[in-house]
Amino acid sequence: MKQYREFVTTAIALGVMGVITGCGAYAGGTSQSANIVDTSSNNSATQMKNTTAQSNGNVVNNSSASGTTQSRDFPSNSKSSYLLNIEMLNSQDGYVSGYFKGQFSIWKTLDGGTRWIRISVPQAPTLDKQSPTPTVASFVSTSTGWIAWISKDKKNNVLNVLDTNDGGRTFTLRSNNVIPVANYVRQIHFSSAKDGWIQAFSGGVMNQGDTTIYHTDDGGKTWTMVSSAGGYVPNKNVTPHALPELDVPMPMTFTNAQDGWVAVGNVVVSKTMASLYYTHTAGTAWKAAHLPIPQGYESGFETIEYKPVFTGNTGTELVQYYKGGTNNQLVSYRTANTGRSWAIGTNISLSQNDDRVRQSFLNAQDGWIIGSSGTPFEQTTNGGKSWTTIQAAGSLKPLLQQGFDVKQLNMVTSKTGWVLLNKENSINGHIQTKILKTTDGGNDWVVQTNSH
Repeated sequence: MKQYREFVTTAIALGVMGVITGCGAYAGGTSQSANIVDTSSNNSATQMKNTTAQSNGNVVNNSSASGTTQSRDFPSNSKSSYLLNIEMLNSQDGYVSGYFKGQFSIWKTLDGGTRWIRISVPQAPTLDKQSPTPTVASFVSTSTGWIAWISKDKKNNVLNVLDTNDGGRTFTLRSNNVIPVANYVRQIHFSSAKDGWIQAFSGGVMNQGDTTIYHTDDGGKTWTMVSSAGGYVPNKNVTPHALPELDVPMPMTFTNAQDGWVAVGNVVVSKTMASLYYTHTAGTAWKAAHLPIPQGYESGFETIEYKPVFTGNTGTELVQYYKGGTNNQLVSYRTANTGRSWAIGTNISLSQNDDRVRQSFLNAQDGWIIGSSGTPFEQTTNGGKSWTTIQAAGSLKPLLQQGFDVKQLNMVTSKTGWVLLNKENSINGHIQTKILKTTDGGNDWVVQTNSH
């Protein structure tokens, strides 16, 4: 089964309400208007009115994405030019998102990263002003993808979704009012070209807040609010069985149009911690799944959860445990019955510097993890029952020694994959980014550039 991937951007990445103009102009025609249906607390469906001033359904031509014009302006060491995410679909095709001179952009490759074409994204927020409203992108093929963010007008929060079916040559913008607690997009995920979900977050003090889920079953033409939490901020649109109030990212994945999982993490002091939430109703209702707690972590610990990976009934989940800043452990869990029960697998000790491990799984069996500092770097072929250490060589090791952090690991086959590295200058705020590629399963790495 084909694995669809998504970009996730946390509130640390900052965007603003500005406008980016594409390399082309408006094509003049319009497509079907987009409507968002919000479900209130009494479960009655209310159709939201279009805000025509937001260019709903307008098609924007983007001639720079023709695939014949090569842009060599890859992000450099700057406050306004750096990469955020890499999303490779296979060993040849994929996308990178980030900012170029303050403009949100995507870079597209069709030859494994030898050449990248920059596509300036129309209407997406810029970095002219600092505002915690990230822009998030997701592609399921070389032609089909979505870019989403939430902006504000004088009275309303507005969900903006750009969709493309031609690899970025044109985008259709659909904008509609959303509920007041939906302040920014935290994740967009599609299980197919038709079925997708947007996870919106309220934010707040210490970034605590509530989560609202929107769903589409027509490829993003219309979006329906299917669940919304309340508790941290006033919310008149609370739905039953929504996700809990949390202050951490909650990776979301759906295996089909109905079944989805959200991993959670928090400071907990109880043996009844809920580590996963699942839905069999396309996100309208969520239930808690409790993972067994390793010995020694029965109380007073902190966790970071990672997105579960399923292949049929078999699934793998990773949980990172902290206790008093020491004895940090990465614990793998396995299920053979689609998550009805979970068993503890192997523990991997982590240093205090590895505040977050990056994972990349091809399926529930084959996966890799790498610490933000480069260690541990391990591979599993049995869903975390055992791990084999990888001794990274080539350009990766010296870059890590220079202070670069691993921000993302993206393996697409047993041999081919990419890492995204960032290094921020604490004095001037400049961010350096590097993309490296491996073709031998993670041992040797080569820096990719856009100089060809």
